[in-house]
Amino acid sequence: MIYKVIQYISTHADRFTDALETHLLLSGITMVLVILLAVPLGILCAKKESFEAPIMHVVNALKVLPVLVLIVVMLPLLGVGFLPALVALLLQAIPIIVINTYSGFKNIDPGVLESAVGMGLSKKTIFWKVEFPLAMPLILTGIRIGAIDVIAGAMLASYIGGGGLGDFIVNGIDHSDHVMLMVGSIPIAFIAVVVDISLALVQRHLSRYQRS
Repeated sequence: MIYKVIQYISTHADRFTDALETHLLLSGITMVLVILLAVPLGILCAKKESFEAPIMHVVNALKVLPVLVLIVVMLPLLGVGFLPALVALLLQAIPIIVINTYSGFKNIDPGVLESAVGMGLSKKTIFWKVEFPLAMPLILTGIRIGAIDVIAGAMLASYIGGGGLGDFIVNGIDHSDHVMLMVGSIPIAFIAVVVDISLALVQRHLSRYQRS
């Protein structure tokens, strides 16, 4: 089977490369945007009680919606193609990162913050030098989970013309072609594993740096 997969990729190299690039681009742009949006939202919820309830209600509602539902909802709003798939994946990944960021800041020991204030540190210094590093492990955990969800969920972009490796999976299912199915699924699984291991190493490095 593996030989057939390699053979298929070699004979359809241009098509496979285009699909791989689209999948990586879709996943990469989504994660950059979700980090830029979700981390500040999580911090806002932790710092401002007036924003906590409304934002967390929306986040919890999004958390229970499967990405396929979000993709279907995007159809009448944005049509088909790359953009609606990106927005759907963005909405899928936001909740876990918001929740983990919020939890990371909320779970900081008040005694640590009191000690920092007692040392005469400014609010800005306390935030960047004390709170953010302490919250980082949970934030990174959220990013790891979100990244895996996005990489896997990007497969469903094919259903609305978003392209990516999901095209092989969808066509493989439609034609009962196991080789084509594996051509799409194996690279997705490989990318997810590599990203997860890479982020785990970053997380371990930061944790070791904080302990030292």
